[in-house]
Amino acid sequence: EPSDPFRPLRDGRPEHPGAPRGARGGGGGGTHSGPPANRQQARVRQVVFLLGAIVMLILVVIAIRGCLNARKDRSFKNYVSDLSSITVTEKQISDQLFDILDGGNGNQAAEDIGLQNEVQSAAGSAQDLLDRAQDLNAPSELDGAQQQIALAFELRHDALEGIAAQVGKTGGSNAGKAEQAIYTQMKVLSASDILYARAQDQIEDELANQGITIDEGVPSSRFLPEDPNYLDPAVTKAAVSGAGVGTGGTVMDPETLTAT
Repeated sequence: EPSDPFRPLRDGRPEHPGAPRGARGGGGGGTHSGPPANRQQARVRQVVFLLGAIVMLILVVIAIRGCLNARKDRSFKNYVSDLSSITVTEKQISDQLFDILDGGNGNQAAEDIGLQNEVQSAAGSAQDLLDRAQDLNAPSELDGAQQQIALAFELRHDALEGIAAQVGKTGGSNAGKAEQAIYTQMKVLSASDILYARAQDQIEDELANQGITIDEGVPSSRFLPEDPNYLDPAVTKAAVSGAGVGTGGTVMDPETLTAT
């Protein structure tokens, strides 16, 4: 019996001769060799976005580090600048005081009176410098050095206070004790110079570690001059002996003045 090409199959669908079974219906029976083009484009965009985000993050980190480094540089430089300002004033006080002790003006009576006034003035100025030294805003890396600097200025203030309390007695009956007490304060001033020098070395080392260059460098500060040598008791005694004597050879001993 001849076959009818449009004869229904058992499942009710007509059979078309020559049509492959896998291609019928043009629908879900077909296979795909890869993902659609729009899906590939989406993945490319995701990768590009991710790479862009990584690059932006790196740039942000670099910018933050640059700001922090610049801020740290400024903190070190500002600290050294403020310290320099204090040491300049400190040197002026030292120069004026020891110029009188060295007999720079050639008038003994004027020197004696000037020494008392100068020591008292120096002691007052030293308090202001001590306050400024203690208020210095040091970077955390310089905390140890800052403590030594503050202590150095405290020793100088205390030494000048001690000298001021004794210099008026060097022309009276207690001259020997007063001269010895002043000599002791000279040793305190020397100790302050040593302490400051140690702090200066620590600051310079930390600047080198941080790679920070300061054109003027870290300021030095020496209150007690090297020449003459006031750590020699005879030199100190000669410098302050008779400082309680005013014009006309009158002894300006505070005990005598009180008694009269």
